[in-house]
Order: sequence, then C-alpha cells, then structure tokens
Amino acid sequence: MIRRGRGPPKPWTLEAAPHRPLTGPAGLCECDSGGGCGSGDETGMSDLDEWRKRIDEIDQQLVKLLNERAQCAVEIGHIKKRLRQPAWQPQREMDILRHVVKSNPGPLDDAAIRRLFERIIDEARALERHVMDNEPK
Repeated sequence: MIRRGRGPPKPWTLEAAPHRPLTGPAGLCECDSGGGCGSGDETGMSDLDEWRKRIDEIDQQLVKLLNERAQCAVEIGHIKKRLRQPAWQPQREMDILRHVVKSNPGPLDDAAIRRLFERIIDEARALERHVMDNEPK
C-alpha cells in the first residue's frame, strides 16, 4: 500500500491494480511473454532494455531542466543581492513544496516528491548564496 500525505487520495494507488500488466515501449506485456512476469526470456530482456533506454532519455531531460532551474536561481541570487534580501526565504520554499505536492499525480507519493524538491531547493539556495557572496558589491 502506498501511503500519501494529508488530503484526499490520488488517482494512482496499488489497491486499484494489485497486479496490472505493464505495457512497455514495445507494447508487450511481461505477463504475455511466455513463462510469466520476469521470466528472463529474450522478449523480457528486450523490454527491459527499452525501458532502460527510456529512463536514460528522461534522465537527460531532467538534467537539462535542473540546470535551467539552477540558472534561474543564479539570476534570483543577483536580484536578491541587489534588493538586499536573504537567500533563504522559508515562506517561498513552503509555497513551492505545497505546489509540487498538490500537482503530484503519482506513482511517487507526496513524501517522495517533497524530499526530492527539498533537495532541489537546497541546491538552488546554495547556488544563490554562492552568487550573492561572490558578486562584487
């Protein structure tokens, strides 16, 4: 069972489909590959390779987006320095976390999304501080 944070349950739950065949990029269900799920046959290995390739593609997109987000943090650091605002603004961070949790459709639960974004925010704040500390006055 996947447990979520407070609020109404999200549409994706393990209870909704305790054994739902997964259809991979090739459109093949592991259950239909002969020998059952995870049988290790050639079709299963091909599906595994295709899923891993898809994860690699998504990872590249994530790196690109994280660096775009980091560039925004750099610019925000310059502005905060000019406005003499602190790098750490807890209310803004709480708003971000609330927004990303609210927009989470699953299958990651809300706590996982919160942990991931807490780390992303922490790295962005460190980058802002670096910019603010090293920019000429």
